[in-house]
Amino acid sequence: MSWSIDPPVRIGDLTLAAIVECRTSARSLCGALIATGEKRPVLILVQRGGEASGFDLNGKAMSAEEISRDYPGAIEGLREWRAE
Repeated sequence: MSWSIDPPVRIGDLTLAAIVECRTSARSLCGALIATGEKRPVLILVQRGGEASGFDLNGKAMSAEEISRDYPGAIEGLREWRAE
């Protein structure tokens, strides 16, 4: 399993983006390749001004420190998107 950041949505000075888990599976069956993929949101990143935070899909708030611990580079990735 891996994760990525979906493209953000900007609303004024507010930027929102989803962190999504990505899973893929591939196997062969009778000489054919069978592959599946899944992507599901796990966290919404919120940036307003220079402050970043987030919340999971159950509504639990997460600080920038918690997000950086669980998803290293996510906040920096959001800031890079915002700078474009």
